Amino acid sequence: MDVKVAEMAAETTYRELAHILNEWTAVSISHTTVGNIVKKVGKSQKEADAVSCPIVTLLQNSIKF
Repeated sequence: MDVKVAEMAAETTYRELAHILNEWTAVSISHTTVGNIVKKVGKSQKEADAVSCPIVTLLQNSIKF
């Protein structure tokens, strides 16, 4: 469910998504929790990307923006 919440959060605000989930499902969730889910999914994706493509991670860490 976390990935789906993160995908939906890309299309609307965290507050609006929390409202939608509270209205349409039995899930009671706050906008803060939506934000925490997005952060958790993003961290997991970053870690998966680092494992699957270590050269990209190495390059990203060596370039200063």
